Amino acid sequence: MKQSNQQAWHQNEREAAYISLCEALTAAGPGGEVHFLARLSLLLAEELADPAAFARALADARCGKDILP
Repeated sequence: MKQSNQQAWHQNEREAAYISLCEALTAAGPGGEVHFLARLSLLLAEELADPAAFARALADARCGKDILP
């Protein structure tokens, strides 16, 4: 999914993002995780500002494609 003009995250950045996401999901509480993830996804889609890239990411997520090469 990553476009050639985008720089890949360093491993420590990816791990920090994962930890932050886990903490936010825990804070959302049981039953709130799905709504939190939906809101986060839409906010990130807005940041991306590229409908085609969002469609590719959604398709990759649906098929379980890994984010790592």
